[in-house]
Amino acid sequence: LMHGARAIHPPAVLRAWLETAKVLPARVGRLQRVEEAWRVFGADGRVLAEAEIVVIAAAMHASPLIPTLPLSPVAGQAE
Repeated sequence: LMHGARAIHPPAVLRAWLETAKVLPARVGRLQRVEEAWRVFGADGRVLAEAEIVVIAAAMHASPLIPTLPLSPVAGQAE
């Protein structure tokens, strides 16, 4: 075990989040910070949405959306 590690049950968390979330089935091309919100652009360049909070659940595939995010692959997982 990893000291201080935490684990969640993803399906339960996702169900709770999705109860109030607006889900857009689209491929996101980029994000842009606009004052106090985020503007979400589709792969085709059109604006899909604006929101105060954006959740990116894409693991290593998040890098193209936020290149400054310090991500690096890690083998294994905490249990």
